[in-house]
Amino acid sequence: MIPEQKSKLFDAIDSQEDIPPTNYPKEYVENKMTFRLGEVAIAIDGAIMMKLLELNPLIQQSPSAGAINIKSGIKELRMDGGDAEMLRVRVPSKPWLDLEIDTNPLHEKYDQKIRLNIAPVSLMYHAPTVKIPRLRKKLVLDILINPATLMISEGGIYAPEKPTIVDDLGVLSITTVESKAVDPAGQDRMKQLRE
Repeated sequence: MIPEQKSKLFDAIDSQEDIPPTNYPKEYVENKMTFRLGEVAIAIDGAIMMKLLELNPLIQQSPSAGAINIKSGIKELRMDGGDAEMLRVRVPSKPWLDLEIDTNPLHEKYDQKIRLNIAPVSLMYHAPTVKIPRLRKKLVLDILINPATLMISEGGIYAPEKPTIVDDLGVLSITTVESKAVDPAGQDRMKQLRE
């Protein structure tokens, strides 16, 4: 439809484009979409299987309030290699990923909100799965994961000239340390960390 035709149509029905309907209260949710996806499986080279279990998004829109609310989550993340567990969520009773995006809520305490929670996971190394040739008795690790930096500017759109909250999420470094013998107390501590 060309702009002139649109204008005539809106004049005929006594309406204007891009104006939310006013005949509904702000609480009225006009559009609601939800679905549940039980499992998404990703196979890597026939050796590693990653699964995302119970994806469940909910999207609600209230045009009179100009509000959108999105809630989504993934209950569990698993990765297995052959018969071995390689990755598990540490606390299975809590979802692995929990996300909420909210704009113009009825309580008007804020204009926009983004909440993201990701549960801790345990990653168990399994050499036969990752196909290391000539597996030896000694494993040396030197892993460095550099930090992500989270930047949130005033108004919700990043700009260098705006007041901005900056959070450095830290460096993760895993390095093999030489040890003479296995300390039984250290084994107990490792067991506690895994639980």
